[in-house]
Amino acid sequence: MVDYSTVYGFLLSLGIGALVGIERQKTLSNEIGVAGARTFILISLLGTSLAMLAEYSSIVLSSVFAIGLIVLICLGYYRSSVDKGSVGLTTEISEIMVFAVGFMVYWVEMREIGVMLGIGTAILLAMKERIHQFARVVEKFEFMDTLKFCAITFIILPLLPDHPIDPWGVIVPYKVWLLVVLISGISYLGYIFVKVLGPDRGVGLTGFMGGLTSSTAVTTVMASKSKENPSIIKPAVFATILASSVMFIRVLVQIAVVNSQILGEVVLPMSVMFAVSILAAIIIWHKKIDIKAEFKLETPFALTPAVKFGLFFVVILLFSHFSRTLFGNQGLYIMSVISGLADVDAITLSTATMAAKGQIETNTATTAITIAVISNTMMKLIYSFMLGSRNFAKTMAITTLLVISSGLIALALF
Repeated sequence: MVDYSTVYGFLLSLGIGALVGIERQKTLSNEIGVAGARTFILISLLGTSLAMLAEYSSIVLSSVFAIGLIVLICLGYYRSSVDKGSVGLTTEISEIMVFAVGFMVYWVEMREIGVMLGIGTAILLAMKERIHQFARVVEKFEFMDTLKFCAITFIILPLLPDHPIDPWGVIVPYKVWLLVVLISGISYLGYIFVKVLGPDRGVGLTGFMGGLTSSTAVTTVMASKSKENPSIIKPAVFATILASSVMFIRVLVQIAVVNSQILGEVVLPMSVMFAVSILAAIIIWHKKIDIKAEFKLETPFALTPAVKFGLFFVVILLFSHFSRTLFGNQGLYIMSVISGLADVDAITLSTATMAAKGQIETNTATTAITIAVISNTMMKLIYSFMLGSRNFAKTMAITTLLVISSGLIALALF
């Protein structure tokens, strides 16, 4: 009886071999004696066949064939290097990689990883020129800053304790440093977008993507950059406003997931503030006098503003803890103001949950969430004055006051 899973594995192997082989044949079409599409297909199918042989017959015999293939590839490389003086190993490594992928796709447990590796190999080979070009334009200090960012993310962060270290159970070093990593990451991402896409598109995309995670982080980064380079005031303000507008949508999504019953009331103030933010961003974009100015960032990794924000965040956490202890559950609005200074997500989810359980009225939950959002928006204005240039803070003040006023009016009238 035909095992369709096995047949499917062989078909995947054939497709991956063809994909990589066609890329190699297209790229090296002018060279003679180079492995082409047929060779890569056969190598991939050989890998799958040897995997089947290892399962049903002899793993030793399968290993012998695999070693034989590698020896043949090595002999081919030696002949090519002697005859043509070529020392590149890309095609030979690709052949071994395709063989390994063909071996993997036979096994159901490794099939998805094998397919991803096969497609990734083809993409990597096809992007040769772009990768080389990118490597040529990357400055040494940019590479060093990339290593530093990787160090604080993948070395320091995992080593920090993921539990409170203070007597009140508020400060968790892992979460605080995670916020520092987030801010540094947004700064790094913005640098890449600006360098690749230019200030006309890079900053806006950074603002949008940053708003999906932390609009406050975008504010601190853009405020700091505005002080470093006054010529980017309007691009920085545009990115900050765009990030803040995404926050309103993020709040609505959270409420829709946790308690859709209050969504009808919350959607009005959030939508009004979102509309005012977008309108302000459009006006700034329309009057983008500075938007095409050179967005020259000195470094892709700015740790100092991120650390300052992290320390300030710790202060807000402690203040919020003591305030909640003092006022208790009855001070919901006060708690919204205080919690909103540090984080909108926490107060939004907790308030929506209480409303879903009937612990508070729907209009009370709506008011509390709106107050938290306004509080967070005001906090971003404070960051603008603390970290940004005077013109950046002034422009942000006008926009922020308009957004807050529109939210309060919508809350009061409806």
